[in-house]
Amino acid sequence: MKTDLEIHLLGGMQIQINKTPVTGFISSKVPALLVYLAVNQRAHQRESLASLLWGEMPDADARNNLRQALSNLRKFFGPYLKIANDTVQFNAEMLYALDVEQFGAAFESGDFERAIAIYRGNFLEGFVIREAPLFEEWVFMQQARLHEQALEALHRLMTAHANCGEYGPAMNYANRLLALDPWREEIHRQLMLMQARSGQRSAALAQYNACRTMLRKEFDVEPSTETTALYERIKESLKNVRSNLPAAVTGFVGRESELAQLRQMMASPEIRLVTILGPGGVGKTRLALETAASCEAMFLNGVWFASPGNEQSAGNHRLLLTLANVLGCMLTSPHEPTRELIHFLRPKELLLVVDELEDHLEGVGLLAELLAQVPDLKILATSRQRLGLQAEHVFRLDGLPVPPVAQKNQEPYAAQQLFLQRARRAQANFNLSHADEPEIAKICQLVGGMPLGIELAAAWVNQVACSEIASQIESSIDFLQTSFRDASPRRSNLRGVFEWSWNHLTPAEQTVFQRLSVFSGPFSREAALQVAGSTPANLAALVEKSLVWQSEGRYYLHQVARQFGAEKLRQNGDGEQISMHHAEYYARFLARQGDMAQGSGSIQQEALREIEGELENIRAAWNWMVNRRDISLLAAAIDGLYHFTAVRSRFRLALEMFGTARLALQPCTTGDLQARFTYCRLAAREGRFLSFLSRFDEANRWLLESLALLKEMNEPDELAFVLGHLGGTARMQGDLEQARDWLRQCLSLRKQTGHLSGQAVALLELAGVAFTAADFEAAREACQEGLVIAEKIGDQQTVAHLLTGLSLCYRELGQRQIALNYCQRSQEIYEALGDQYGVVQASLTQGELNRQLGKYAEAQSFCQQAIRISQEIGHSSGEADGHYRLGQIALSVGDRALALHHQYTGLKLAFALQENPLALDCLYEIGTIFARFGPQAEASVILNWLNERAETGSPRRKKISEFLAEIPPTQTIAIAPAGRSLTQEEIVHLVEANLNQTHES
Repeated sequence: MKTDLEIHLLGGMQIQINKTPVTGFISSKVPALLVYLAVNQRAHQRESLASLLWGEMPDADARNNLRQALSNLRKFFGPYLKIANDTVQFNAEMLYALDVEQFGAAFESGDFERAIAIYRGNFLEGFVIREAPLFEEWVFMQQARLHEQALEALHRLMTAHANCGEYGPAMNYANRLLALDPWREEIHRQLMLMQARSGQRSAALAQYNACRTMLRKEFDVEPSTETTALYERIKESLKNVRSNLPAAVTGFVGRESELAQLRQMMASPEIRLVTILGPGGVGKTRLALETAASCEAMFLNGVWFASPGNEQSAGNHRLLLTLANVLGCMLTSPHEPTRELIHFLRPKELLLVVDELEDHLEGVGLLAELLAQVPDLKILATSRQRLGLQAEHVFRLDGLPVPPVAQKNQEPYAAQQLFLQRARRAQANFNLSHADEPEIAKICQLVGGMPLGIELAAAWVNQVACSEIASQIESSIDFLQTSFRDASPRRSNLRGVFEWSWNHLTPAEQTVFQRLSVFSGPFSREAALQVAGSTPANLAALVEKSLVWQSEGRYYLHQVARQFGAEKLRQNGDGEQISMHHAEYYARFLARQGDMAQGSGSIQQEALREIEGELENIRAAWNWMVNRRDISLLAAAIDGLYHFTAVRSRFRLALEMFGTARLALQPCTTGDLQARFTYCRLAAREGRFLSFLSRFDEANRWLLESLALLKEMNEPDELAFVLGHLGGTARMQGDLEQARDWLRQCLSLRKQTGHLSGQAVALLELAGVAFTAADFEAAREACQEGLVIAEKIGDQQTVAHLLTGLSLCYRELGQRQIALNYCQRSQEIYEALGDQYGVVQASLTQGELNRQLGKYAEAQSFCQQAIRISQEIGHSSGEADGHYRLGQIALSVGDRALALHHQYTGLKLAFALQENPLALDCLYEIGTIFARFGPQAEASVILNWLNERAETGSPRRKKISEFLAEIPPTQTIAIAPAGRSLTQEEIVHLVEANLNQTHES
């Protein structure tokens, strides 16, 4: 029988098997032998082990004692020992735990917290054996090695936490260090500093006295000069004013993450200068003040705020005078004021907050000199432009987080919280209503989460409605201004913020900035060059001046900056031309990426990612093309947009974009042949996405109109596209003959033009027709033929669809494990492509397979996932199918009420979507449940109605007949007048009326 051996050697010795301490050793040298073998797991010669523990005895006696010890060990630990004639070895292949080994592994991997948790004391602490000097020497060496590692781990943990400003944990580790090694004066010093920086100055002074007492007692020496100097600095810091930070007059909202990051930067000894960089009005000053207030205790001589904006002197001297006045440094020498300031600051440890340095860049050399000459000085600056100093660490600040849409029944975003707080200052009884929620979210979006913009907007709530505030901001940023008498000129209106920045740009930078306002979202350097004529130099300059932001190699404009730039562009008269360049660029981009999106592997994935990243700009460019009815650009962009939205299941987006373009081009179809052809392509793709959303009547309208127009043109590939999707729509509606006819025409055209991907898709759809008709072998053959083609050309999406089709076929053919393997392969491809529609199909398929295999929990999970994703992408057909599958699962586990609920939900959805095959499936399940468990009269009506439907196949008719034969003739009711069949609505009403009348069998 296997046993669990635990050997604890740190802080003493304890040996357990199955949590029970092992006792009964014939001498203390027996467990010592086990310990030595466990720690040194190589094979040991018997002679060396005898010398280790019995070296003071004659050889024969030593060997005899070793034999007795091994016999004693074998009694308790036989499986853990490999004992041969000449050697003895610990059997590390058995299950065991050795704390020394665990400590070493944690230490070597850098997991110092785990290492220290394991280290409970010295190696074999308190364990003594006599007359074994070699063993005692080995123990001493192990103790020293492990002790030093524990000290190093504690020191690293202490330093790491202290450098992040986490003084509580850091002081705990320092105290543990001193418990292990109380004579390390530098640890006493570090503990004093951390106590002082966490506001415990009295404790720091007491720590000095404890250190002094210990040194006198143990070594008859005084603390070092460095330790005493620190003591005096801490003592002196208790006497002086520690801050001149202005008191806050408004609440501070959000920025928790930024505040934590800046606090860590202030604590790090490696960082001396941090610049909070951002556009005007983004909240740089307030964040700097909050950071300084939270860090006041960290600096022995406090934190000091300086704003040199009002000083009249020029350049370096203006900044110098401001700092001297703030710090209370009396400058007496007109020739060497900098040296006086340095002399004043050198013995101090403080944080200096310098505000609005964008106006004083010519004087920032003073800051570099101070940092070089004053070792314990840190500077936190705010600026719209980088300072350009070697020591500078830039902390970029953007607007507060804004909701992508109005958030309901959730904690509001920081931007919304700020709006509400400021609104209640303007109107004390202001309450958030449901009508205001989306309007406030919109206001926050319009100002890009900029705190100044939010505050200026919120000040209007006592005069106009939130909807009017949003409307006014959309019209002009001039609306965002205040009449508060104590507001600084910089904070009185938003236009002034950007006019200041605009006036500090060169003419070339102004030109590029206003042109960049045409971008609706993040853009690449190449796009900036092609659309706005930007060079790397002036783009970098705009980033430096906080008018353009850079993240992960891409650029973007703050929302309000974009609005301001767009105004300048309109005033310049270049707006239309730049918008045209923008549209041309993204039309070419879609054409290029669209080709790659039809590729395979990493090329396809990269193309899809590229399009996703440019989606905001693509939508803006598309709208420009539509508004101008630019036929050539729309024609170039269609395929890229179609392939992206189809693969990524962006059905609603596609419907919106293709639909608006079709409407715009409708008047152009009578004359221009290119316009007519482009219109057909747009209408066909709109129809395709309507069918994805199960809006089949609308889908057929545009697909059939495209078909009629295309018959007059020589465009076989586009004609095949339309025929293929008409066939798919007909199949979904249950018209299998029409579907088969259209799909065969489609396949024939695809073969004529050599369009391999189109052939694979046509075979997939024909397989769907055969499957719906219960000809599973024919469906399998069509899927297999299509798969060969799709894999040959690397069309991964079609490969996945065909694998799903094969899974369905093999499931119906009774080969469920093969079916499951195919389905798992397809799901992997769908997930890699980001094809949510495909994931729905694979999830539904896996759900049914797991149900048939009796894995009901897994089946339910897959179907619930399919419903959730279907709701997200607007795929109501998948949602209906998911409820149908969940109904079957519920019945399999005996929950008839839940089964009927899901089948009824699926039935209503399917009938509303005109998905007759799925609706009939749901109704069949309901009818059979009624037949078995009641009410049987209604079951008879439902099953007879299904039997009359032309779509009901022979296998199902046979099962229906079997159920009807079991229902007594007396169990009948009349719903419709004689000679008239029930309508769909009447059938749904009949089911609904009887859902609550089921009973236990």
